[in-house]
Parts: sequence; C-alpha cells; structure tokens
Amino acid sequence: MRSVVGLLLLVGCSAPKVESLADASVEWRSALFPPDWSPGFTDDAGRFLHDFSYAGFEGGATPPRAAPTITLEAPVGDATALIQRALDDGGVVLLRPGTWRIEGTLTISRPNVVLRGSGSDTVLVFTKSTGLEFGQNVTLGATPRFAAEAPVLMDVPSRATRLELGVLDGGLQVGDDVVLGHVITPEFIAAHGMTGTWRAFNDTWQPIAWRTITAIEGATVTIDVPLRSPLLTRDRPSLRKVADAVHHVGIESFSFTNAVDPSAALAMNQVSVFHFTGVKDAWVRDVHSISLDGGAHVQSGGVRVHQSMRVTVMNSSIGRAQNRGSGGNGYLFEVRQSNEVLFRDCDARDGRHNFIQNWGFGVSGCVWQRVSSSGGTAENGFGINARGTSEFHHSLATANLIEDSTFDDGFAIVNRGQESTGAGHTGTENVFWNVRGSGVIRSMQYGHGFVIGTDGLAVETRDLFLLGHAGTEPFDWVEGVDAGSTLTPRSLFDDQRSRRGR
Repeated sequence: MRSVVGLLLLVGCSAPKVESLADASVEWRSALFPPDWSPGFTDDAGRFLHDFSYAGFEGGATPPRAAPTITLEAPVGDATALIQRALDDGGVVLLRPGTWRIEGTLTISRPNVVLRGSGSDTVLVFTKSTGLEFGQNVTLGATPRFAAEAPVLMDVPSRATRLELGVLDGGLQVGDDVVLGHVITPEFIAAHGMTGTWRAFNDTWQPIAWRTITAIEGATVTIDVPLRSPLLTRDRPSLRKVADAVHHVGIESFSFTNAVDPSAALAMNQVSVFHFTGVKDAWVRDVHSISLDGGAHVQSGGVRVHQSMRVTVMNSSIGRAQNRGSGGNGYLFEVRQSNEVLFRDCDARDGRHNFIQNWGFGVSGCVWQRVSSSGGTAENGFGINARGTSEFHHSLATANLIEDSTFDDGFAIVNRGQESTGAGHTGTENVFWNVRGSGVIRSMQYGHGFVIGTDGLAVETRDLFLLGHAGTEPFDWVEGVDAGSTLTPRSLFDDQRSRRGR
C-alpha cells in the first residue's frame, strides 16, 4: 500500500481515515454505494455520491452516424475555403483520404453539421502559426446568447430539480435551454475561506448549471438534471434563458496536426485545435493527433469545451504538445464552465496537464471514463521541468467523476492558493473511482472528496506545509487503496445509468 500521508506526519498532523480491506482479492462495495443506493443516499456524516448518469451526448447516448451530405476530395494547396463552403451549406461533410492543408481557420456555427474524415488516412494539417493567441483552428458553436433573466426566489439545495422563479420577460416553455448562476459575492467567497484568494470573477454573475426545462407549474420550474451545488439567495441567483444553442454538431474519423516551427509555438499561449462553445449534444469521435516528422503533434492545446452541455469526447488521442510552459499551455483535453461532458476512451500524453478543468466556476457533472494519461510535464523554459498531472485547475469544479482510468503521471484536486490568478480551492465532492497507474492522486478537496478503489497509485490527502490542503478539511474519504481491481461495480457511471433506466 503506497503512502496516503507521507511526510506530513513529521509536522505533527494526524493521518486521515483510510478504509482498508482485510482481503483485497475479494470483491467489495464502497460504504457510500450500497446495493440499494439511490440518488438521495447520504451517510451519517453527510457524505454522498452524486448521480453522474446524465453525462454525455443526449445523456450518454451514442452520437449518430448520418449519411454524408457532401463528399470532398483533397485539393492541391489550401483547403480552407473548400471545407468552409461545405460546412456553411450544412449536413455531414465527408473528407476523402488524403492530406488536407488548412492555412486558415474553420467554423461550424449551425446545428446538425458534422466534419467527418474517412479514417486515419484523412489527415488535417493546420498550418497557421500567427494570430492564434488564445484562439483555435476550428470553432464549433457560438458564444451563448441569453434571451431573458429571472431571479431565483428561494434557496435551492444541492441535488434539487425544482426552483421558484420571479418574473421572466418573454416567458419560459418546456424544452427551453437555460443556465442557472449566481454572483461570486464576498459572502460566497468568505464561506469557502477564499477571501483574498479568489479574485478573477469576484462580484460578477457566473454560469453554474446548464439545464433544460422539463416542467413548469406556475412559478415552479423543473430542470432535467439535479443541481450539483446549492443556490442561495444570498448570492443573487438567477435563471437565464439560452437562445439558439448550437446542437448536434461533431467532428470525427480523421488524423490531425497543427504543429508549427517550435519558436512560433512557444511565442503563442493557449492555442487549441478544436474549440466547442455554447453547444449542446455535440461530440468528438475517433480523432487522433499525429506527427508529420516524428516530432510534435500540436502547438499547445487539443480539444476545449466551454460553456456547453451534454458533449461526448470519445475514442480519441492527443499528444506531444510543443508548448508546455506556463500561461495555459499543453492542455490536451480541457473543459471550462460546462456540465455533463463525457470523456470516454481517450488517451493523452506528453502535455502539461493532459486532462484539465480550467478557468471559471461551474464545471460539474462531467465524467472521465477509461481515459489514460502519461508524460505530463510542466516546462519552465530553464531546463528544470516538473511532473505535470491532470488536474482541476481553477475555481471549484463540483461533483465530477474520474473512473476506471489510468494515470501514469497523476491527477490533482487541491487548493492552489494564489496560483493562476487566485485559483484557490479547485474542487469539491469529486470522485475518483477504480483508478490505477504509476502516478499520484492528490485529493485535497474543499469539504468532502472521495478516492474509492485504486491500484498502484500513491494517494495523498494532505501534504507538507499546507501546500495543497489548507482549508480543505475534512480530509477526503479514501477507501480500498490497492484494491481497485476488485471494486464493484467497476464503473459507477454505467451502474448509475442502468439504475436510471438509461
């Protein structure tokens, strides 16, 4: 059994409670997930596991495979205009095998549009090397527009689906997409012990929960997915109606690279290849980064999902980032301010933070299932590099699941303090379930956090000199260290979906 506490015992802190097993070869269940578990289950200490079964395209459905609307052959030279015209026409755009040189950028801004290759022999080569700072080669969706707003009149607890609203100009209908949010007030910040630390979003309204309305009775609205955190009138919560979310868009079945001259890659921060924003029921399937010369695959980032809901990223791989330095680089699979995003059967290697939640409140209900991460490296430009783990990076990601996955570098959910413009507490109520590898799990979450079933991984729930666990008490629940292979069920996500009839 690898150390849970490590050097902290040297400074007089007591060890966290670790639920150990008498025989790790015997199948076992978590004390927090009994055979008769239901979404309302809570133990005597107030601990509970959220229902993660809503994640992914249409709540976990397999994305469709519609017939092509138009088929294109790779031209000689720049293919940007040819592909963009086809995307603007709509439907499924099929790219035949070949090398597609794309010197500009592409946009999918209409619903029901898919960019599909013919498999690994369809190779997209993005060559743009200037003007992409904080940008991307392909944009899917558009910045969300809000049609109207109504205050939430009463406190709403976590796991609730019904709320009382004030007057909403323009009205609401069943089936409307909405987002619930609140102001990051001084009281909210103080309640989390983050006064003087959180600052990037202070005094602004932030989106927390992207949802769809399923019922309306007078002023009472019912939403499709339970809340992952409470909405308190103290923080001036409100509901905003989302207008015209871009839906049923996807990319699939091709290889790609956007690697450029190394000096050009190092000169730009946060360049992603694919950026989803303001979408619902969207997907990435069977896309894989490659190198044309045996070297790097991507400039900095790979797939980023922002202010979106119900997105599936599956059967894909991204690796070998050129820029793994500070400033937001080397984030291969990234999610921001989004809900119910499913990363399934994805491999990430040789980035900085291979799988990452980043920048802003509101990431919740997301699932990382059967993913693998290796070679994460944080480069400082002076030749003294450190291990870069996958991680929750900024502003309290709440109630997400990392399961049945392998981390040979690691995964961290800690209090990052003043780093990254006051990242502070980066997570609460998140679950590691049946994870393995040769790296480290650092679970130092605000309030409750859970590590249930591991194999091979070092598990840390506190560290020396409060470098990651300051203010995170109670220390996170750890159960079944080095017994993940006999944890039942192996997949919490799949089990919860079956209980919900999905």
